[in-house]
Amino acid sequence: MDDKFYIKDGSFCFIIPFFTKESDICDQFFQNLKNKRKEVDANFSGDENIKEKMKVTEITKNEFVQNIKNANFPFIQTNFSCKFCTQEQLLYKRKHLCQCVSSAVKFHDDISQKNDSTQLYLDHYSASYSHNDVFCEFDFNVILYINHDNEGKISYVVIEMNTKNIKGNLFSDVTPDDTLDPEYIIFIKHLFYKRKMTLDLIRKGSTEKKEYCLQNWATDYMRKLCVALGISYHSAVPDYVKNAAFRYSFIELKELRDGNNQPVYFNFDNIEKFLEDHSHLTYGLLLSDEGWRAVPKHIITKKLQDYWFTRKFSCTFFLQHNALLFNLKSSKEGKAYSKFGQHWFSRYKDDKYADYITSVPCLTGIDTLAIFVFLKAIAKQVYIDKYNGGKSRRTTLRYIFGETVRIMGQIHHSEN
Repeated sequence: MDDKFYIKDGSFCFIIPFFTKESDICDQFFQNLKNKRKEVDANFSGDENIKEKMKVTEITKNEFVQNIKNANFPFIQTNFSCKFCTQEQLLYKRKHLCQCVSSAVKFHDDISQKNDSTQLYLDHYSASYSHNDVFCEFDFNVILYINHDNEGKISYVVIEMNTKNIKGNLFSDVTPDDTLDPEYIIFIKHLFYKRKMTLDLIRKGSTEKKEYCLQNWATDYMRKLCVALGISYHSAVPDYVKNAAFRYSFIELKELRDGNNQPVYFNFDNIEKFLEDHSHLTYGLLLSDEGWRAVPKHIITKKLQDYWFTRKFSCTFFLQHNALLFNLKSSKEGKAYSKFGQHWFSRYKDDKYADYITSVPCLTGIDTLAIFVFLKAIAKQVYIDKYNGGKSRRTTLRYIFGETVRIMGQIHHSEN
């Protein structure tokens, strides 16, 4: 059986895709942004051009945000600050959601994003579940990723959670100090997936506690968001999303401990050794399978065939509609690479490149831009499902893995 590890630092998210191609509000926002940037290009150059573009981008985004705010989203904002983030970003006012996103996009030369994309903070919720003498509490942020290029116009609601925000007494195992039993991620995924399970939610700015099945909450939330964006819920949200809103998930584990509270590191250069020791728990986290210990080894070996890595300390696994990124920058190899990167990128004029190498981003999958790549692959699968009537599901599942790995390979190539 696997050697169990515990989570010192990590995060995970659910991704809800929907179409914004019918949104005149989004069309107008991106057209205004494009026109104002053209005006800046015609009248300014050099540093003045950069400053003016930042200025018009922020003004235009604030106008767009105000429209959504007036439609029952009072906490929407252009910038974001996770309380566990190591970057100073409370007053961050640029194109992207926070300093972490900006640094990652700049480092990778914006390969995975175009001008017709933006991210916005929407909401914050506190959740609590209890049954008899056991309980679980956690918080989550709601973030809107808008992609409005001519090809796609598919946007995403991202439900973002940090493992440090999870508390409870669900499991009897004694965990090391300040760590989380990974079983909690599996259990919380069940809370999102299963319609028979309910919990209490409190929205930021309110004291009113409401009991919800999270699938029903997602339906209500998406309906309200569609109204705010001027689109039809019926045509904008794919049918399978209406029935299973939390189909796509992404987990990122950044720092791990063993039962003695000692750091746990993996060398993915020896992927066979990792799979021998930790494949069962990896499988359990990906599929939220509480019975991961009982799955036959040959089944798991067959399932965990889709993964991607270019660093010894980092690897992303894909299974069905889920991704799991081990991003162990605190390992010996990770620290050595950070030190090397700081020195190497000190030759660049912009400090963001050196800063990015050592940063631990606050949002799931922002490091290596893995989340944006995953979103691109989801978009392709959404289109395949839309135009083949949901047929050939196996083909689309394989396609999403191959497409994600292909794009990640392109991004990595740009680093070298």
